[in-house]
Amino acid sequence: GYTYGVSSRVNAMRRAGLLTITMDVQTESTADAVKETLADADSLATSGVTADELDRARQSLAGSLPALFSTATDTLSTLRTLYLNDEPVDYYRNRPARLAGISGGDVAVVARRWFPPGAFTVVAVGDRSSVETPLGQIGLGPVTVTPSP
Repeated sequence: GYTYGVSSRVNAMRRAGLLTITMDVQTESTADAVKETLADADSLATSGVTADELDRARQSLAGSLPALFSTATDTLSTLRTLYLNDEPVDYYRNRPARLAGISGGDVAVVARRWFPPGAFTVVAVGDRSSVETPLGQIGLGPVTVTPSP
């Protein structure tokens, strides 16, 4: 009930990547929405995901494969990604089998590695007078304000 919409994106790179979680929230709910989102990340690290969540993720990832090769530009981009990440040529052919072998516990192991406490940097854009104090009270560490240019 805090958000107008939330999305996430992973930019995977050879050794590390960037996970971005973006939310459009009601100003007064900013700190609560951030707190709940970070709690969800903690839950991944402790519990992994449910069988239903894992199945939906598998279906989504496997179902997105044709789009990676739907045009010449898409194919070139996909091949470039394989090269940049030093992946084998059959990476996508074998992806469904690799996905089938992932368990909820595997997700928890990866989340513990990449989402340790304090791993996230929170960037809030909005009315400073409304969000600064509540964000400061949820234990993220010091709040740094960067004025608009």
